[in-house]
Amino acid sequence: MPDPEYMKERLRRLKERPGWAFKPLDKEFLNKMEPSKVIKTPETEMQNKIEKAMKKVEDIRNKMKDASNYLSLYYDLKKAQDEFLQLVDEMENGNFLDFPDSFVKRVNNFKSGLRIIR
Repeated sequence: MPDPEYMKERLRRLKERPGWAFKPLDKEFLNKMEPSKVIKTPETEMQNKIEKAMKKVEDIRNKMKDASNYLSLYYDLKKAQDEFLQLVDEMENGNFLDFPDSFVKRVNNFKSGLRIIR
């Protein structure tokens, strides 16, 4: 354990040091910076919709583990799964360009892991 006198001396020296002052940003530099533009394509919008649907199904599954209101959540799970499957069918049959391979694998794994409620 360090010597208490040493720690007191060190803290005193740190206290006496002048604080770091940040320089204000140059206005020309700020003017040159352009805000990043997010390009929304039909593929990215569809990908976002599918990811939201997957998250919704997962959230409902996690809530069902509590089992306090299992029956109402069962109906919600059925609706969420139907919505997810509808979006996946639209993705597969639609006129979209390529989706990232990692996304397609994740969707297929999620789809195969569903217990389809009919």
